[in-house]
Amino acid sequence: MTFSSGGLVARVERIMLGEEPPGALRIPLGAARGVYSAGLFLKNQMYDAGFAMPFRASCQVISVGGLTLGGAGKTPLAIHIARSISPNKKVGILSRGYGQQANEDVLVVSDGATLCQPPPYSADEAYMMAGKLPGVPVVTAPRRAEGAATLVDKFGVEVIVLDDGFSHRALHRDVDIVLVDKHSLDPARRKLFPLGYLREPTQSLARASVAVVMIRYQDEERLVGEYTDEIKRLADKDIPVAWARGAISGFVTPSGKSVDSIPGPVLAFCGIAHPGGFQRSLEERSTAVGALLPFPDHHPYTADDMARIHREAKRVGAAGLVTTEKDAARLAAFVGSDELAGRLYIAQWDLELKGFEEAWME
Repeated sequence: MTFSSGGLVARVERIMLGEEPPGALRIPLGAARGVYSAGLFLKNQMYDAGFAMPFRASCQVISVGGLTLGGAGKTPLAIHIARSISPNKKVGILSRGYGQQANEDVLVVSDGATLCQPPPYSADEAYMMAGKLPGVPVVTAPRRAEGAATLVDKFGVEVIVLDDGFSHRALHRDVDIVLVDKHSLDPARRKLFPLGYLREPTQSLARASVAVVMIRYQDEERLVGEYTDEIKRLADKDIPVAWARGAISGFVTPSGKSVDSIPGPVLAFCGIAHPGGFQRSLEERSTAVGALLPFPDHHPYTADDMARIHREAKRVGAAGLVTTEKDAARLAAFVGSDELAGRLYIAQWDLELKGFEEAWME
C-alpha cells in the first residue's frame, strides 16, 4: 500500500511512516485509529476466546503475513516456501486477489500449466507468483476458506501456502510465519493504522509460529541481533527468529532473456509499496538511475501512463527502462508498445534467508 499522489494522502503516508508529526490531523486520524483498533480487538478476542471458529482445510496450511501494511516481502517468501515444498508434496498458493477485476468468488489464476487473463483481470501478485511457479496451482478468493476448498477438491493439494494471511483468521493455519521490519520495531513508528503503518499491534506476535526479520539494505544487517531480542520481548515467548534480505539478482527482458546489468542511465518506474526501496536496490547493484517515477501500489497501467513514462525517460536521457516483477504483470498489454519495446528490463528479486528452514520446520 502506498500513496504516491501529492497533497493530503501524501502527508498521511508521511505521518504513518513517522516522517512528519500529525499536527491538525491528529484528531481525525486518532479517531479513525480508535475505530480500527476497536474492530481489530473485537475480532481477535472472538477468535482467541473460541466464539469465532476458523475453517480447517483438509491439508496443511502455512500462512505468510506481516504486521505492517504494504510490502514487507511476504510474496517472495511465499514463493520460496512453495518452491521448497513442491518437489516432495503437492502445493498450492492461496491469496486474496487484491485489485483484480474478475468478479469471481474463487479465481483460478493458474492450474499449474495455464494462466488466466493477466492483470487487471487477475491480481498482479497472484499472476506474478503463477508465472514463477510452474506446476503450482494459484487461486485467489476474498473468502479464503472457499479458495482452500478449491485447492484441495479440484487440485488435490497437500499443502496450502497462504499469502498475506496473518490477519485473516477465518482460515486455520498450522504454521504462522510473520515478517517483521524496522517499521514494526521502531518505537516512533509503532502505531496502528492510520496514525502508523501497523495493521496489527506488535503484541499480536504472540500468535506467530516463526518471525522473519526482513532486512532491506546491507547496512541494516548489524541490527539483526537487536531486532531478534525485541521480537521475543514483544511476543512474550521464545519465538524462533530467522532473517531475510531481498536483493536484485539480475534482469530479464519481457521475452525472458536474462542480462546481468543494464545500460544507464535508466528510468525506474514502479507501483509498489516502497518505491524508494526499489531505487536504492538498483543503486546497490551499481545501476545508474536517472530518475524514479512512482505510481500507487497495484496501479493498473494505462496508455496515458505509457506516454508519461516515455516523456520522463526522454527528459532524463534514459538509455533504458526498468521496473519490478510485480509491475511487469500489469504491463502485459503494453510490452510491445512504442514506449516500451526494446528498452524495458524487469528486475529479478531474490531472497537470502538465514536460519529460516530450521526455524519454521521446528
